[in-house]
Amino acid sequence: MERHCEFGFSGDEIRGITRQITGVAAGTYRGQSAVAVGVRYTPKPNMVISLSSSADTNNGVGAATGVSFGF
Repeated sequence: MERHCEFGFSGDEIRGITRQITGVAAGTYRGQSAVAVGVRYTPKPNMVISLSSSADTNNGVGAATGVSFGF
């Protein structure tokens, strides 16, 4: 009797694994610095929720959020 095992992922499984993306960025220019953080979450294949924020050394802060739908 021959036995073997195959490993792999289907497209649906891959989409389930990559539902969340997180990013961080930092920069400096002429003595000023800034940092930004963002998160993107895909609860459904046609829906994306985004959150981001930033701060700089000049006491500036920012924030954004959004929801996108694809048809």
